[in-house]
Amino acid sequence: MKQWDALWGLYRRKIIFAESEDALDTGVEELLRNAALLKENGEAEYANELVENILIDIQSCLAIWKLDECVSAAGKEAAIKKMRAFLEAAGANEALQRVDAEVKSIAASQFGKMARATKAGELFTYWGNDLCTGVDYSLRRGASYTTSNPSKINLFRQAEPEKYQALLREVMEEEPDLSRHEIISRLTVKVVSLVARKLLPIYEATNGQFGVSFTQISPFTWNDAAKMEQEVLSWRRGFAKELGSDNPNVVFKMPATPAAKEAAKSLLQHEGMRLTMTSNFAVGQHQPFYEVLDGHEPNCFLVIVDCHLRKFSRPEFEALGVDADYYCERLVHAVVQRCYQTLLDRGSNIMINGAGMREDVGIRLCLTRNAELPTTLTVTPTLAETFDSAPRSLEPIWNEPISAKDMEVLNKSAIFRQAYYPEEFPWQDVRSFPPFAFMMDGFEEAYNACMDALPER
Repeated sequence: MKQWDALWGLYRRKIIFAESEDALDTGVEELLRNAALLKENGEAEYANELVENILIDIQSCLAIWKLDECVSAAGKEAAIKKMRAFLEAAGANEALQRVDAEVKSIAASQFGKMARATKAGELFTYWGNDLCTGVDYSLRRGASYTTSNPSKINLFRQAEPEKYQALLREVMEEEPDLSRHEIISRLTVKVVSLVARKLLPIYEATNGQFGVSFTQISPFTWNDAAKMEQEVLSWRRGFAKELGSDNPNVVFKMPATPAAKEAAKSLLQHEGMRLTMTSNFAVGQHQPFYEVLDGHEPNCFLVIVDCHLRKFSRPEFEALGVDADYYCERLVHAVVQRCYQTLLDRGSNIMINGAGMREDVGIRLCLTRNAELPTTLTVTPTLAETFDSAPRSLEPIWNEPISAKDMEVLNKSAIFRQAYYPEEFPWQDVRSFPPFAFMMDGFEEAYNACMDALPER
């Protein structure tokens, strides 16, 4: 499949986000006219790939954000037939086979069903792509946002070396005298802007509620409020320039630390600012941010990370001689439940963002039917594909009670007690909490890998 380019983006906006049947018809006719011109100019393969991608898009969950509300089913089907006829006339049988296979996969997607149920008001859970790659795969299955951090930027560098190097050249040509840290900072803005541009139609269709790209500041500023604030404001200016908007579709992520709390107080004075507190594992990490984030418009987010809680509690449960898999799940369940219930009880508008959720249960923990406070979760395309590989229940489970027997076992875990009881979480020494330290160490390692890959000057 052809990688994203300007023409694909143009016709996705004109066709998949058309505001009327007339606009849809006009967009399709223009697409097919330009595809015919490309063929005349010796670019038949490109022309077919362009039509192929839009033909998949129109039959994907991208249509739920606007097209399905503005165009009749008959009008949409007529547009599909026109694009299929173009490929049939071109003898592009392999392209049509790819279209049919992808459309079938999308129709069976559990995440796609989740997105459609949420759009219909049957669920209130939005999901996002947890990488800077694989974005179209996820958007077609109902993802409404993306997220990144230093590890994701490093993965993009490895997965898309030519694009990364092109962006690096742009940065160095635009500002030749930057320090190495400043180069990485500007590069992050460039990489995330590539993704944010794809999300703009969703951002516009949802009045800025979704269609956003979450991006995380340098891991080395976790304990310095002034540096956190400085980088967020610098990035906001950078995104405004890259995306051509004073209010770019970007949410800024900071690790949930005392310094981040101070930075957030100041940053939220800026109109349109939107923040996420990440590397977040505990009720005691959430609580300090309630007074800062509560009621802010547009709403902010509190992450809760699954996988590292499991990693560090597993040895404790194994030492107890109990079923470690079961009690790791119970631990995450109890923590997510308490975090979300507390926000509901407060009447808060802060959304939980489940990150690093694992297995069927971890993902289902993030599902809710509470219209007053939707939830969000992020998964990689690989995890989405695994979840989609079999039918799943989309019935929310977050409010299923934890038995007294299970609580008795959980309370024997130091990781659980620190994550569940705010008074036991080391808020003033957050780096002493093993899951937080492990995650931040990983971010620092990834950031340094990007630094080491910079050319000598």
